[in-house]
Amino acid sequence: MTINFGDFKNGAHHFPVHIFWNATDAGGVVYYANYLKMAEEARGSLEKLFGPKPGEFMVRKCSVEYMKPARHNDDLMIRTTCGELKGASITIEQEVMRDEEILVKLSTTLVFVDLSTLKPARIPETYIAKLKEIKNEQ
Repeated sequence: MTINFGDFKNGAHHFPVHIFWNATDAGGVVYYANYLKMAEEARGSLEKLFGPKPGEFMVRKCSVEYMKPARHNDDLMIRTTCGELKGASITIEQEVMRDEEILVKLSTTLVFVDLSTLKPARIPETYIAKLKEIKNEQ
């Protein structure tokens, strides 16, 4: 079985999402909290493409702007770009898109933590290099 973790193009990670009935309300419109789940799946897939790391990113802050609804059976794309990169944190920007139309925008600040202590730690240099490589493609 092949799992689609998305791909990189034009300085961004692109992750496809199909809207199934269980992601919608009774009217067939995507329930607002499900956009957070989709964005997290896209971010997890991006990290999977980078390989193993000696810690984990945890969400510190997230803001969401809902612009237009998605509906049952829509095919969407989540576009993730790298924003501000610091020693132990990164801000990522995500757009949930239907074709070229932006439906939802998310801005998330992530802190890298050492899993043994759950305290902030420097983002590994190999990971930073990959993030900068994507960022420079923009």
